Amino acid sequence: MNIGIDLDDTIAKTADSFLKYAKKFNKERKINYKIKQKEWDFDKAFGWNEQHIQDFIQKYLEELFIELEPKKDAVEIINKLKEEGNKIIIITARSVDHVKNVKIICKEWLKKYNINVDKIETDGKDKALKCKENNIDIFIDDGVYHCESVYNELKIPVLLMDSIYNKGYKNKAIKRVYNWQEIDEEINRIKGEKC
Repeated sequence: MNIGIDLDDTIAKTADSFLKYAKKFNKERKINYKIKQKEWDFDKAFGWNEQHIQDFIQKYLEELFIELEPKKDAVEIINKLKEEGNKIIIITARSVDHVKNVKIICKEWLKKYNINVDKIETDGKDKALKCKENNIDIFIDDGVYHCESVYNELKIPVLLMDSIYNKGYKNKAIKRVYNWQEIDEEINRIKGEKC
């Protein structure tokens, strides 16, 4: 199977680090705003305007990406899936618009944690297209928009990694998973159905 996996808040614990850096940024800039962790948009979450967003990206995003830690069991299960003969393709929306050397940062981070993958697709604003180009059989992401577009366009199994941003979302066609053990179980179930 070709398994497409998002990076931020699916493999890596991005939300926690982002919150830490956002608080630091707001303190430095004297942005007096009560942070709303459950909001996805930067303006609603952190009280940022377009210039704040650009300044934050320029000052902190690369450092944030480098220091991330993987979610519990992500490393072991991804490596197990690879050892079982699956092809692992990282499909991330991270782009050169955010960080100049984005692909190198992704490769180095995966190497640092010994996560064995076949390919890294960056600039994945259109993840359905990236999934189609890579002949993905199953897709895993925490972003509702990406999960919906992949499912609607390709009709492949999609797993939505639970996050603070997607709690209220419900769709019977997209299976919510809460951890990497559940992801492993779902992939095994899907494989069993295809046999």
